[in-house]
Amino acid sequence: MHNQGGRIGVFSSDRDVFEIMAGRYSRNGTPHISVYNKGHSGDPL
Repeated sequence: MHNQGGRIGVFSSDRDVFEIMAGRYSRNGTPHISVYNKGHSGDPL
């Protein structure tokens, strides 16, 4: 990530990334979208 200026990409032909965002691995089904929000706005993580 250092070589890419702190950026990373998620590329998938599957819907897995959307299922993870929707809360696949959360205990109570809450979505995990903060990392994607930070990536969209360019905030550090």
